[in-house]
Amino acid sequence: MDLSTWNVREYKLESGDDVAFVLYRPITHGLRTRHLELSLRLQAAVTALGEAGTEDGGLPEEERIVAVLDSQVEAEKIMSRFREELLSGLVVGCRDLTLNDKVPTRDELLVALLSLEDLATALCAHIIDEGTIGADEGKD
Repeated sequence: MDLSTWNVREYKLESGDDVAFVLYRPITHGLRTRHLELSLRLQAAVTALGEAGTEDGGLPEEERIVAVLDSQVEAEKIMSRFREELLSGLVVGCRDLTLNDKVPTRDELLVALLSLEDLATALCAHIIDEGTIGADEGKD
């Protein structure tokens, strides 16, 4: 028995008849907290932008549009860094997946995952959802 295989989960990738798996560990408390902090920070930034456009002394329309676009760019940078942090910390390998006809190393896999933004976003969402605490189920 190999202890390194304990507590490893799989994310299924499908393309036509081909199936492969990205192997990852469940989200840690530290990464879960980091995700919550970033979410709250981004929510506060959006709220502040909304308040900047209020009647009394709000930003002119053009400045408000620039501020919104700047905040979106900054939010994407923040989330991109978090995706990199999450995947670097939790992805351990792959199964039935090749890169240029050979099995990628962990580092090659991470580079490939992060370069495919849609896949990286979907994998991060899956990892976070899998680590979500469920309903109380009648507990006091």
